[in-house]
Amino acid sequence: DYTPNPVLQALKGYRAAWSLFDEMPKERFGETIYGYMKPLLTEELMMNLHLECRKFVDEMMRLDLKLLIQKHQADFKSMGMKFPKMTPRRKPKVPPVPKPVIYDKKLMKNTAPVFDMNIVTKPTTKLSDVYGDLNYAAYAYNIKDPNATLSCVLGCGIQPGATRRKSVLLLGPDRNGKQFLADAVAGELNAIKIDITPEVFTAVTSKPLKVLNQVFITARAFQPAVIFMKNIERVFAIKVPPEDKHLQAQTLKAALSKQIKQISPDDKVIFIATCTNPWMAKAKPMVNIFEEILIVPRTDYGSLQQFLYTKLMRIRSIPRDYPVQTMAWLLRGYSFGDVIKAFDEVMTPERIVRLNVKQLSPGEILEALMSKDLEPMDAEEFQRYVDFFLEYGPLKVERANYERINFYREDFYKKEAKKAAS
Repeated sequence: DYTPNPVLQALKGYRAAWSLFDEMPKERFGETIYGYMKPLLTEELMMNLHLECRKFVDEMMRLDLKLLIQKHQADFKSMGMKFPKMTPRRKPKVPPVPKPVIYDKKLMKNTAPVFDMNIVTKPTTKLSDVYGDLNYAAYAYNIKDPNATLSCVLGCGIQPGATRRKSVLLLGPDRNGKQFLADAVAGELNAIKIDITPEVFTAVTSKPLKVLNQVFITARAFQPAVIFMKNIERVFAIKVPPEDKHLQAQTLKAALSKQIKQISPDDKVIFIATCTNPWMAKAKPMVNIFEEILIVPRTDYGSLQQFLYTKLMRIRSIPRDYPVQTMAWLLRGYSFGDVIKAFDEVMTPERIVRLNVKQLSPGEILEALMSKDLEPMDAEEFQRYVDFFLEYGPLKVERANYERINFYREDFYKKEAKKAAS
């Protein structure tokens, strides 16, 4: 088959994209017209020149080093001293080349136990199904914190050029949508989800380490894949509670870190874990296996208003101008999981039928929550998660460097202001 020359292909693309600009005056639009051609003509040429020159430069530097050592040996000999023995440079460790997945009977035998445990699912949830205030109260956090889409969806390896994320930790209060976000990532990736939460994994198998290895083999064979674990702090617990001893979660501590490191950059596999009580675990070992930490905020007024409006407007008996603002204000701080459960308990078919007789009161869902002795999370309680995120997050070093830079900048600006005032 005929393969066109890369230069001809580039020129053809140039004519298609830039022929309009060829009619412009060269004096005014020279950079626009010829800026595309310059790297095309010079980059590959300079690369070849560098590769050819480096062979000779490397050989000349080796000869110079050899002559320098000979001169040093002669100087030591003239002074009657013994030339010190030189330790050879350690060769860098070559990273192992990942073995390709071979789809044969052996692979089917290794993946069968994972499917037999019923821990493999195919979520259909999308990020658009997540209720959240993207424009008002959460705006400041959205522009400061890493983008969840880039971290988990594009970071899985499906998008060339995106920053690769092998492991991501979702940190936040209990029943606040962390597992739902993991399902949304799997749904956006059109990936399988393998759940290795201790209740359905280590507690039901006699050989957890062997099955964990089979889980990662299955993920590579059926990628894209999301490997999920709920409440990973139990794997790194400082002290295991008596009610959690049967889970044997700590048996995965060393093996989990090893398996995550072995994920190849070309594998479309990502490990997502949730953490609800990070202060109950050994923080550093737990955080070290994750390349990024994302904090899931507590429920705010905007998110609850959006959720309640969407839910209530689906019911035809509800007036279109129903004041969801009051209800959203009363439910602030309650976890999304509890709010959804209370909403479903209140809005039964019988209650929906009686809406024409007795309209929904803003306090009905609140009463359902209070009857279970549930309390909302205030800003002080949530601050514990923020403090942990700031203490162990990946931006800790960069944050310290910027604080130091800003300190010197502030001092410099004050001196400049004094000079200008005088």
